[in-house]
Amino acid sequence: LWAVWWFGTRVTTRREALLAAALLSVSSHHVWFSQDARGYSMLLFWTLIGSGLFLRLLEGPERPRKLVVGYAAVMALATWTQVAGGFVVAAHALVWLILAVAGRRRAVAPTRGPVAATLLAGAVTLLLYAPVLPAMMHTLAAPGATGGAAEWKSPLWFVAEAASGLARGVPGGWVALLAGATVALVGVLSYARRSLAVALLLLVPGLVTAAVMLVTAHNLWPRLFFFAAGFAVLIAVRGGVAL
Repeated sequence: LWAVWWFGTRVTTRREALLAAALLSVSSHHVWFSQDARGYSMLLFWTLIGSGLFLRLLEGPERPRKLVVGYAAVMALATWTQVAGGFVVAAHALVWLILAVAGRRRAVAPTRGPVAATLLAGAVTLLLYAPVLPAMMHTLAAPGATGGAAEWKSPLWFVAEAASGLARGVPGGWVALLAGATVALVGVLSYARRSLAVALLLLVPGLVTAAVMLVTAHNLWPRLFFFAAGFAVLIAVRGGVAL
């Protein structure tokens, strides 16, 4: 909750950051994962802190060394907590690339701090995983489950089931879900108008995770996207305030 507020104060107003933290505090998914003995809540925490540090690096500080080391440590711990943290680092690298291309078009030199930070994060992650890397690669290369699990690899089925589950879990059902989607769209557009970098940081990590899951034919488990819960509530609050 503190991490949502901390990151939120860097991308929007303190009021919206506080509202986002309050919304997450009563989210049944957040409460459930906070009681679960797995690393998804910790991954959410590291993702928010790492994203805030990366945003600071994108701003081009004069002496970025401490930020580079801090980001590398935070995101290495994120990936050590859950392998999906590596998708967030890859997403951050992609965000920098997009901004660098846009910057060249506008004759703006891109800062090199984010590149050093992502490379260092990858190096530290490899060191942390070094003792189990051979066994890990063997496990990842093993054939996946078959049968009923194949449904979880269909993006259309995943979207339909996720929407159906959300519609059953909120008052108003599908009407409330469509209204929520509208609010989210307004929130994304509002962030994009304020800052392309912030909008990309909120959206790209989830898109990269989905792309990797689809390319590798991995099951589209919703819990793999839980790290973006903080981004989701910030987008929802921004959309609500904008409307």
